Amino acid sequence: MIAAKIVKEQYERMTDEALVRFTVNESHKITSESFQLLRTELIIRNLDLSILETLQTEKELKEANKLSEFEKSTALGFIETVWQFAFDEKEIGKSDEEIYKALLRKNISDQYAQMIIFSLEQKAKDLVDSLKSDILIGWLLTIGGALLLLFTLNVEEIRVIFLIWSSIMLVGGIGRLAENNAKMRKFQTIINNIEAENDFQNKLYQ
Repeated sequence: MIAAKIVKEQYERMTDEALVRFTVNESHKITSESFQLLRTELIIRNLDLSILETLQTEKELKEANKLSEFEKSTALGFIETVWQFAFDEKEIGKSDEEIYKALLRKNISDQYAQMIIFSLEQKAKDLVDSLKSDILIGWLLTIGGALLLLFTLNVEEIRVIFLIWSSIMLVGGIGRLAENNAKMRKFQTIINNIEAENDFQNKLYQ
């Protein structure tokens, strides 16, 4: 308890910049208890918890480097599956506590399960930002394909290559728009559910 108190006080004395730098450079060397105290201090200061998520992912990948190629792909696939599960649960309105318990039942470590919960909102927002770029590309492909198709149909000698390319661009653009808009709705729903739960929790403690 005394050692934990000393560690906690050390974290509290650090500036935000020093704490983030310590998290990035040294957190992989500290004990599990110290790591939990560090996470708590980051939460109190409202600092970006995605740092912890990144460090945990790097740790998982470092461990995966010791495995065979098949085991590596399995490990990466498992991490992706875990995140997808958490997103799916949040999309249907499950609470953080429900998702956390479900992750533990899947034999996810307590520490990693907490990181997933605390990082869900930021990760969803990052994915939404990424999808906006993909949707823009989809619009460019759709419009470009449509214009090229109109141009091709209006010339006297229709060149097959232009017709093929315009069709590929048009169909590809429409498909990209449909897929990414569906993903956008999913992650926006997740963000809305997280914000609603946060608002509810804040009202409880006011």
